[in-house]
Amino acid sequence: MGTGCWVESCLFVFLAYALSLPELRFLEKITARWRMRKEYKKMQRWADHCPVNFLHHRYLMEAELARHANHYKRAAMLYDQAIETAQKNEYPQYEALCNEWAACFYLAENQRPQACLYLKKAHYCYQRWGAVAKVKQLNDQYADLLAASGEGVGSDAHRYPVTLQQLDFHTLRKSMELVTSARDIEQILQQVMPSC
Repeated sequence: MGTGCWVESCLFVFLAYALSLPELRFLEKITARWRMRKEYKKMQRWADHCPVNFLHHRYLMEAELARHANHYKRAAMLYDQAIETAQKNEYPQYEALCNEWAACFYLAENQRPQACLYLKKAHYCYQRWGAVAKVKQLNDQYADLLAASGEGVGSDAHRYPVTLQQLDFHTLRKSMELVTSARDIEQILQQVMPSC
């Protein structure tokens, strides 16, 4: 089995911890930060060996690490690097993801014009990729921002693309069980999308 599933797991485990970090207690934060570093080190190795496939993930992780360390200028630069790298290497789904997380970063910093710009780019990339449900979610969740011209001040409620309540850990666990038990990608696809 290739590393693709493990890379996805590494990235989304990292992002789940980044998402939950502000709401954790002190000792939980220490554990979460340790786990984020562990996942980041894995991605760092993969990105060193194959930057075309993994460097955009590494930059996104580094942006989140900088954000949580209150290094906002560095975080902003790293979001842009993640977006540019994903675009250059033709990964529209990750270009969309990086734009979305950058938009949420700027909303948290009360920089609505920048947030609108990144959110519109994310919306476009998800549309181009064919992620119909994700486009609908953005339309529902950020209707005012997608329609906005970019003025005004953002709300702290838009700090992240999803809330903890929206993150379905049961589904994530089941997906990981499926990935680890399947012998090849064809078996996974048959179980996930039996009608295709």
